[in-house]
Amino acid sequence: MQEPRIVLVLGAGASNPYGFWLGEALKSKVAMRTREMQNGPVSTAYNPVELDRFRSAIWRNRLRTIDEFLEEHPRFRQIGARLVAEEIASCESEDKLFQPQDWYTALFDELRLREEGPELSRLAIVTFNYERSLEYFIDDNILHNCPEGRQDYAHSMWNKVKIVHAHGSIGEYPEIGYGRALEAVHSGRTAKNLMLLTDKADESPAFMEAQQLVAKANRIVFVGFGYHKRTLDFLFPNASFKGKEIYGTCFNMSQNRISAVMSYFQDEMQFAESTLNAKSFMEALSNGPADRALFSGLDAMRKAKTGINAPQATTARSFPPAASQSPGVRIVERGG
Repeated sequence: MQEPRIVLVLGAGASNPYGFWLGEALKSKVAMRTREMQNGPVSTAYNPVELDRFRSAIWRNRLRTIDEFLEEHPRFRQIGARLVAEEIASCESEDKLFQPQDWYTALFDELRLREEGPELSRLAIVTFNYERSLEYFIDDNILHNCPEGRQDYAHSMWNKVKIVHAHGSIGEYPEIGYGRALEAVHSGRTAKNLMLLTDKADESPAFMEAQQLVAKANRIVFVGFGYHKRTLDFLFPNASFKGKEIYGTCFNMSQNRISAVMSYFQDEMQFAESTLNAKSFMEALSNGPADRALFSGLDAMRKAKTGINAPQATTARSFPPAASQSPGVRIVERGG
């Protein structure tokens, strides 16, 4: 049996439940930040003339996202990246991270760090988000939701999971603590590490590592992803999906958009209903039959390594769980 390689690919929608802005809202918040800076103290890191030009341009611009704006106006790349980093860093909040519970909780439970859970060395997470909410959430839950005698084990298992910030991050975690990245951004240490659409992101070491991870994966799960073709073309330069199990959220996506994404993935993509948010999607994956659950195959690997006989997991080709087992969860068919 081929050793399972499972990769979670996270987009902006994955962290939106935890207080981080989606594309249009992020652009609006950056624009508002420039107006607040106009009426208050401005960091010496900003050139006042350049800031005024940026403020004027972004308020008059009608593009939907900050990425689109900076792609068409690359002269603002540096100041735009710094303002984006400041806005995202200011959103890192423990209050928003733990209440209410959302899909991170379902993922933590699926990792089963309190017990002899799945073999996590074959799991990787590729995130296109700059913030570090997931890393901190799992660490904090190990501290507060694992018995003290199991916490070293839980950390050792979680540390096996490869996490790649494909577009960079606002600070290395845990060196720069959660909620403490704003100082690093103000100092200019992190904004220069953020990759934007105007950059050759696919040539960065982190992005190339992300490409390698998805290329080797036999199961890819997209959560909160926008499926923009340019990003997909960078992530999958060879566009080969045969033999891969690919699942994804499509929350509030139109049927035409869903059909286009399914076509891109050569009909290997399996979407849930567009009414399912990230939490419902993850719960559906977690609660499916054993051979269709999120980490199917990893349990068998862990048991084999410890000398416990376990049946090999079968390959699933339908979205877990099946509609008959969970009303309201069904495969989205192309064009229907």
